[in-house]
Amino acid sequence: MWDEFEGPSMQRIAEHVHERGCMVMIHNCGDGIYFKEQIDRMHPEAISMLYLPPDCTSMQELKETYGSVTTIIGHIDPGFLMVADEDRLRALCREQIDAYKKDGGFILATGCEYPALLDDTFARVMVEEAQTYGKYGADQ
Repeated sequence: MWDEFEGPSMQRIAEHVHERGCMVMIHNCGDGIYFKEQIDRMHPEAISMLYLPPDCTSMQELKETYGSVTTIIGHIDPGFLMVADEDRLRALCREQIDAYKKDGGFILATGCEYPALLDDTFARVMVEEAQTYGKYGADQ
């Protein structure tokens, strides 16, 4: 339904942005909805998401399927941050970095907004993991 009703308009907007030499970044936080259709219509330079798309059963499959056509952003669940401890967050960051690091094209982030009522401790942990564990070396 998205492709039929919103798709043509979003495609025109994305084409307009690209024609002006700018990049398109989109966010899809739905579970099981129109991920592939958004990419096919808008050809975004990056896509942020909370859930794996319906045609992928693992982070590795997501990287194989979409990692060569767009930069993957996300997808640490903001709800997880409300109950996580620092060690669990570091482990999740490393899991995502390991899954998406090959050939670049990954930005470590939450899959939706960072929880407004949460202090910045976990945001700092994520940045630290990206700067240390996630640092690309010559062998990656």
